[in-house]
Amino acid sequence: MADIPVPVKVNDIIELQINDINHQGAGVGRYHGFAVFVPFTCVGEIILATITEIKKSFAAASLVKVLKSSDNRQIHSCSEYMKCGGCQLQHSSYAEQLKLKEKFVRDNLKRISGLPDAVVLPTIGMENPWNYRNKIHLHAGRKNNRTVLGFFSEGSHILVEGTACCQINDGRLNEISAILEDLINKYKLEPYNKHSKKGLLRGVMLRKAEATGQVMLVLVTVSGNLPGQSTFTRELVNQCPDITSIIRNINNGNNSLLLGSVNKLIWGKEIIVDKIKDLSFYISANSFYQINPKQTIKLYDKALEYAELKGNETVLDAYCGIGTIAMYFSANARKVTGLESLNIAVKDARENAALNRLNNVEFLCGEVEKLLPEFAERNNNVDIIILDPPRQGCKQVVLEAIAKMRIPKIIYVSCNPGTLARDLGLLDKLGYGIIEVQPVDMFPQTSHIEICTFLSKI
Repeated sequence: MADIPVPVKVNDIIELQINDINHQGAGVGRYHGFAVFVPFTCVGEIILATITEIKKSFAAASLVKVLKSSDNRQIHSCSEYMKCGGCQLQHSSYAEQLKLKEKFVRDNLKRISGLPDAVVLPTIGMENPWNYRNKIHLHAGRKNNRTVLGFFSEGSHILVEGTACCQINDGRLNEISAILEDLINKYKLEPYNKHSKKGLLRGVMLRKAEATGQVMLVLVTVSGNLPGQSTFTRELVNQCPDITSIIRNINNGNNSLLLGSVNKLIWGKEIIVDKIKDLSFYISANSFYQINPKQTIKLYDKALEYAELKGNETVLDAYCGIGTIAMYFSANARKVTGLESLNIAVKDARENAALNRLNNVEFLCGEVEKLLPEFAERNNNVDIIILDPPRQGCKQVVLEAIAKMRIPKIIYVSCNPGTLARDLGLLDKLGYGIIEVQPVDMFPQTSHIEICTFLSKI
């Protein structure tokens, strides 16, 4: 098929009808047959857009004006919405967001895995899809002779101010971030400049335990003295008594990683404690922990429903992190074994099992790609495996080991519809059929989606 000639130039203003939404939340239209992506638009709208970038098969554009509005458009109330890049769908009604995310999953299954007939259920949403994030990362920068905390604009290192009123963050974390910014300026904690190598503060991380209200503050800095550390800490805690942990994280790296590997306790405890239903969890600075407490319960309940545990099953939890899913399953299973590559996560998981007095849960440290084939060689009998890999999905050797073990049931939890679809396609070839796919909206107002898939050995 011949390439379509590029009919636009950068800075051209064109009229366009939006016919689809891509997986990044941008509207898709065709101008003389050539695809153009325009953020902050809805299907069915007619718009004016300025071409900002041209590639071989598509162009990117910015919205200038909506000429004909969709019934699904809503007025976004965040003043920084079109600047900060944290949200992509605030302009769409929440009901439409849920439909779009179901469609993202269906489209990926059809296009990547070749499984168009898979049963995809409607997305499980939130009653109140705002102020749900229990963890935020804020970058430090300098504007108008003042240190400011904020998010980076989409695809850039341009700092967006005013994020203390972010509408998807927990409201208390917003309040604390505003107080923190004032104290950072009072005590002259200068932001680090990676070009000049001057300054100290790279950013902050705040996380809150919803069940207990405890808040952890992580100050991310390069090496060096922290000016006024004791008085800064005392004043902050006096103003924010719910902060029970203050940690300094040392990040001297010249990369995009938010946290370094060294943590130093400044005040309080090294952990905060949260609960998921009746289970308590220690959460450290580097712990992976779901950011949406209410939707986490819905996600885990769906996984538990799929498992249909009777009390005599052996369960494997691959990529188990600090053990939240493994422990959630433990009350209904004979034995649960978690597999995790990060030493610190396994340490947290074992401490969490002890905290909850669970004696039918164990955690093994090592790469799942190595541990699971070893299980297969030993012919361990496993009734159910839970897969909750990082965004890149599972390596083929993991899926082949599952097939070799002939594990009857797979529950696959994923935050990436693309890699999930790829892995489901391979599992289909290995003899596993999809029973159903359940999207869960863990990230309202954004284009991201969590998915729980139930598969059975054919």
